[in-house]
This record gives sequence, structure tokens and C-alpha cells, in this order.
Amino acid sequence: ERSVRGWSARMLYDWQKEAVNRIHGKNAIMSAPTGSGKTWVAYRWSGLMDEEGNASLSSAQRVIFTAPIKALSNERYLDLRRMGFDVGLETGDFTKNSGASVLCCTQEIYTLKYAQLPNQRVIIDEFHFIFASPERTRAYIDGIRATSPESMLLVMSATFGDPQTVQDYL
Repeated sequence: ERSVRGWSARMLYDWQKEAVNRIHGKNAIMSAPTGSGKTWVAYRWSGLMDEEGNASLSSAQRVIFTAPIKALSNERYLDLRRMGFDVGLETGDFTKNSGASVLCCTQEIYTLKYAQLPNQRVIIDEFHFIFASPERTRAYIDGIRATSPESMLLVMSATFGDPQTVQDYL
């Protein structure tokens, strides 16, 4: 196990600590400003990081990070590789280590290939693209609808407005 760039649980902001406690073991929606630390909460929620800030895959479940565009999937992939995870990348035109315990992919790839698989922890990042990019809306909605009931979802965005409205819709 490795410490993640000197990060420790003591460095979490109060809102992050509260979020981790509130969403632990649950499907959840998280809205917080860009750069505020949503990803650290997602790492804890998914089991990729323990309470001390060590990188670890604490559950037998596969972790999937989705993003609306290839560049964001690539960025997350590189971050998780630096953290020492067995991580794969699949963006439609590029596939590397797609059987890894952690997979970064576009939302379209998740919807088409992985949504129906059970026992995954799925982080759907940049969910506001559902509103900002109508051509991507279908992939998000179909992916969420097709997600196996045995999998868990964390939907994240900085700008989708009132999380209760999104929760009611979903």
C-alpha cells in the first residue's frame, strides 16, 4: 500500500468527511465546485483509498470511472496509475488493460459494454454533460438505467444545480 501524494484523512475538509460518512455503502449524488475535492470522496466511496489515505482496493468489486470525453478518461487513468493501481483505459478508439480492477472509460463505453455487469462501483463524473451536451444524454441515461442492481453508483458534478432535482429524476 502507498500513501497517495502525501495525502491523509486528516487533510479532508469537513464537507468531505461528512460526504464520506453520508454516502458510505450507498448509491449517491454529489455536487461540489470544481477543484473542491470530489475525487477524494469518490476514492474513499469506491474503496480505492483507506482512512489513512493509502491507496488500496479494499473490496472485491471492480471500480469504473466514467467521463464524457476521452481526455478526462485519460487524465483519470494517469492519476490512478501514478497511485499504483491495476488500471485500464477504454475510450472507443483505444483500449489498454480493459480487464483491470479499476477501469477508466467514456460514458458511451460504460453504457455499451459494462453497465449490465454486477458487483461494480461506478463513478459517473461530469454528469452535468447530460444537460450541456444533448448528444451525450442518451449514453448517460441508458447507462444508469442498465446498471446492474448489484452495482453501486456515485454520480458527480460541479454544476448540475439542485442535487434533489437530479435525484428525483433518476
